[in-house]
Parts: sequence; structure tokens; C-alpha cells
Amino acid sequence: KISSIEDIDKIKQDLGGIFTIEEDLDFTDYTTTTSAVITGIFTGKIEGNGHTISNLTNLSLFENFRGTVEDLNISNFTNTSAGRGNGDFVTAFAQETFTATFKNMRFENITLSGRNNVAVVTGMDGRDNANSVFENISVKNGNYCELTALYWIWKNRLREDKGTPYLGLFHYRRFLDLADEDLLQIKNENVDVVLPYPTVHEPDISEHHSRYIAESDWEAMLQALWELQPEYAREFPAILKQPYLYNYNIIIARRNILRDYCEWLFPILERTEDLSKPRGWERADRYIGYLGENLLTLYFMYHTGEWNLKHVGRKMLI
Repeated sequence: KISSIEDIDKIKQDLGGIFTIEEDLDFTDYTTTTSAVITGIFTGKIEGNGHTISNLTNLSLFENFRGTVEDLNISNFTNTSAGRGNGDFVTAFAQETFTATFKNMRFENITLSGRNNVAVVTGMDGRDNANSVFENISVKNGNYCELTALYWIWKNRLREDKGTPYLGLFHYRRFLDLADEDLLQIKNENVDVVLPYPTVHEPDISEHHSRYIAESDWEAMLQALWELQPEYAREFPAILKQPYLYNYNIIIARRNILRDYCEWLFPILERTEDLSKPRGWERADRYIGYLGENLLTLYFMYHTGEWNLKHVGRKMLI
């Protein structure tokens, strides 16, 4: 059990142990001569019980994390140190991870500044290929935007077939123009998918990604698509040459269709994060959300004619 800062020594002495956080831990005025509080390779488990670790300054919490952590909050961390040297591996949680599992974690008020491998969760995951599991990616909102919510729906509401037959996503100031009676008619009319009317781009939808997405990030996504879904990659050039784009990442769909879409979408995006430079966890510039709009368009245009798909207007609150 970890109930105080002094108890952190228990973790240092047993890097493969199972530890339960019993109280909030405040690291104000904590100092050490290393670049991380817990050095070496941790392979055990941290059960946070919803508690918060806060106010750590110029240190990462772990040097190398290969275990499991769940139900833990990280707050008010500031790291502007040299990290491992020259401003590299300046992180909040771990400098490196490998086959780690993160579940239900919240990061807030994190300030980092460095040169390379600067990130909230991990400065490097798996070295060559990202291989850790993130069951809650709220920390990635800066890149995933509204897709953070879709990821949560996938992991927490779509694993079973029971429940409401339809699920979907509206967000921020954008939502589908549907009255209550329209929502009731979706099932009655055997609708499978509801999407906004596509936006029109000239001369084709390549105009969208050239405006919002760096070419290197676009190429990373295409590589991920070819690696994971080559049949879709082969059809993508033809779809890119037409003018209609499903914008905003908003959708209502039957559970099984939305689940299949998420199982298709998120591995592509995660692989794109690994291939892009800087990699996804080293930045926060919305690029994954923009790529998601293009992939939404690809997925549902690829399946044209297979489902009863309806288009409706999109409203935006000012």
C-alpha cells in the first residue's frame, strides 16, 4: 500500500510488485539526483483507486514503465529539465514504455518543455513500434479531438450487443439536424447509418487534406492504410478524386456498424501516430481528427449501397 511519499521507496525496492495507492500524493518540494522518481524497469501494477499524484517538478514519474497502471490521476506536473540530457525524454509519466497497459487515467495541468521525446504519457513506446495498450486516451485529445469520445464509446459501450440499437457522436458546436421525432423514426424506417450531408470541395476532396494536414502526416496515414487495410487503400485514390467529404466526425449508426467502423479506424490512426514525425505522442495539433474525417469518408463511400444510409443537415451553434 502506498499512502505517502515515503512509501514510494517500496516501489523502488520491488519493481515487479503490485501497489495500491491509498491516498493522494503531493510531490511538492520532492527532489532526487536522477531524471525520474522511480528508476529502472517497472513491470508490476499500480492501482490508483481514483487518487491523484500531483505537483512533481522537473522529473518523470518512471524511467521505464512496462507494467499496468489504472484509475490514476496525474495533475500539476511541470518538467522543463534537461531530461536524460540536452532536453530529451522530458515527460510526465514515463520516459519509455514497452508493452505497458494504461487504463482510466486523467492528466491535467501538465507543462513540458524540451527538445526530443517530449510527451505526457511516454517519450518512447516500444522504440521501433508502439505496442502499449491505452484503454482511456483522454490525454490524446489534442490530436484526436472528438474521436477521443468515439474511442470511449467503442471501448465502453460497443463491446456487447445489448443496449440501445443505435449509438453515435455529436460534439462541440456541431450536431445533426434531427428533431426528437426524427430520432424515433430511424428504427421505424430501418435506417442503418445517419451522416451529415457531405461538404463539397473543388476540384476534389484532396483540397481538404492539403489545407489541414501536413503532407508527411498524410503519407504516414496512407502507409498505415496499405499495411492494415490494403483493399481500402486501393480504392482511396478514386474516392479522393470526387468532391464530397463527410466532415466533422459526426455519425449515428447501428451498434454493429459503428463497432466495425471503430475496429477498422483506430488501428489505422494508432499506426499513423507511430509512423508520423513527430510521432503522435510527441505533439498536439489536431492532425488525427482531420485524418479521421478523410477515413470516415473512405469507409462509408467504400461501402456505398450496403446499408440504408440517410443524410441530414448539420447545425452549428455560434
